[in-house]
Amino acid sequence: MKKFFYINLVFLMASLFGFAQISIDVSDMPVAGDTLRVSIATNIPVGFEKTGMDTTWDFSFLLPLNQRLDSFLSATSTPPEFWLFFIPGIETNLASPRSGGFFPGIPISDAYTFYNKTPTAFNDLGYAVKVQGIPLPLKYDEADTYYKLPFTFLSTWSSESAYSINIPTIGYYGVQRTRTSTVDGWGNLKTPYGTFQTLRVKSHILQNDSIYIDSLQLGLVINRDINEYKWLGKGKEIPLLTITQEDPVVSGSYRDIPRLPITPFSISLGPDTSVTKGATTDLTATIKGGTPPYYIIWNTLDTGKVLTVVIDSTSTFTAVGIDASFNFVTDSKVVTAISPGMEEKVPKRLKVSPNPVDKVLSVELPELYPIVDLIILTPQGKILKTFNLSQGNDKVRTMDVTGLSSGIYLIRIVLGSTSYIGKFVKR
Repeated sequence: MKKFFYINLVFLMASLFGFAQISIDVSDMPVAGDTLRVSIATNIPVGFEKTGMDTTWDFSFLLPLNQRLDSFLSATSTPPEFWLFFIPGIETNLASPRSGGFFPGIPISDAYTFYNKTPTAFNDLGYAVKVQGIPLPLKYDEADTYYKLPFTFLSTWSSESAYSINIPTIGYYGVQRTRTSTVDGWGNLKTPYGTFQTLRVKSHILQNDSIYIDSLQLGLVINRDINEYKWLGKGKEIPLLTITQEDPVVSGSYRDIPRLPITPFSISLGPDTSVTKGATTDLTATIKGGTPPYYIIWNTLDTGKVLTVVIDSTSTFTAVGIDASFNFVTDSKVVTAISPGMEEKVPKRLKVSPNPVDKVLSVELPELYPIVDLIILTPQGKILKTFNLSQGNDKVRTMDVTGLSSGIYLIRIVLGSTSYIGKFVKR
């Protein structure tokens, strides 16, 4: 009898600690040739953070809002122009096509994220695109480590990564990211795709995204605080479930079978319209596809889905949509002001460079001008600095802006009845 008791105890302990808790290694990561369907869901329940040993996570009620395909290929299957920046066989061995734009309104081709998969880590190295046929790399100075391999319950790792690029006449784009990860639970996961033994990885991500678009004279700095939860199973290549919490917005995605047509990421402001001069109107940006949460910024420097404006003259409004994967889409709408009589003059733009700026800002002024004050303001209209410019023929003037904090600023001069306005980003 005692012998029978000990045999049962051994089998019980094995079932709890040997079978239920798994280890994730390089064989569980994606391989070249994988094309995996993922459903996007927004009905994430309260309490999704629950974790621990031998936990059952029940997400079987998730409903797909949209679907996407995550594809992987060998790094040598990408355009050879990228190999100088991401060296196949040495720095990278796996790539994934990217969707969405690089800069709003700028056509791109051949966009790929590059990974390095080894027995000790799965790293994101950054990505590369072609803009007007020219290869542009956005490569992290240090890899973003998704996973240290192999990992089990209570494994930890971290990484700090950054990249930036300044393209003349197009704009500036930069990312800084710190990722700290812990394997904080193990157990059974239930989703509409099935039931699986999993390990859960919690990553705390602090990220700073900066973008400036020359054509729109539009800059945006997003400071992001993200908690990312991933459930991984044996032989499943990508997470079976990912939940992302950023401020109050919670979204999720999970491995799935085909259920819905795949909707491309897009933004729409609707057709052009006309209103009475002086009227107040709401412009609404509608986003489809992509991966929530979304950011929307207007060429007025306002943010949010709805923009309320007073139409004093015929104006063009542009909205840029950014999804959680930092893909960009854009749309514009012309609002015509209907009124008798003459239209008021629209402020002219000042050309400023470099943009973004660190220390010295150059401003291109009209060729002939009287004594005039050049004013730097916040987007809310608060005057921060005033520079007195004496009469002269110098078309370009410089000024020291090192005393300004990082952010977006307006710059303005008035010559007679004509206003000149510019915008710049201080890094």
